[in-house]
Amino acid sequence: LYYKKEGINMGETKPKTKKCVHCQTEIPLEAKICPNCNKKQGGIMPLIVIAIIIFVVFKACAGGSDSNGAKKSGDYTILGDTIHYSNKVNNDTTGNWRISTTNAEQFNTEYAIEYYNKMFGSDQEIHAIINYKLNKTIKISVILNRTLDVTIHEYVDGEDHSAGTLFGGKVISEYFVYLDTGKVEKMQ
Repeated sequence: LYYKKEGINMGETKPKTKKCVHCQTEIPLEAKICPNCNKKQGGIMPLIVIAIIIFVVFKACAGGSDSNGAKKSGDYTILGDTIHYSNKVNNDTTGNWRISTTNAEQFNTEYAIEYYNKMFGSDQEIHAIINYKLNKTIKISVILNRTLDVTIHEYVDGEDHSAGTLFGGKVISEYFVYLDTGKVEKMQ
């Protein structure tokens, strides 16, 4: 070990050699390339390259989200049906509302669970699914622990243009869907 206190050598000397990171041969401390195996001795550059690769892979895997965790706006598929998704709703003051539109011929609890698993970025979000074919507006939100509140409304023309008018139609039915068990409880 090499200690230095107030410029005074404390009796031990600084090592003059190190082991090659590849072949373990003793080489001069300042050597950048091993004289035995002719390989570079590392440095910080490989760590930087690895960090960049990990960052790029992580971003690619999580690439469907924006900075607040919400999915990026665009077209997605739920149980074979295409939805057009937007991570912003006009006049939403919370920043948590999302909206999707579709012409799917189905909507059931399996669809709601698949939608939640694929489209929710956080449990604070409230999603509206406007189904033009079924003439319904479906609200999906999370209540309690891993329980979806799925409320089906009659669609009101134009309600998809503002948070202030969403879910304005008559409530047709409401369900709690327990994600851990798959149990469905009809509330209304």
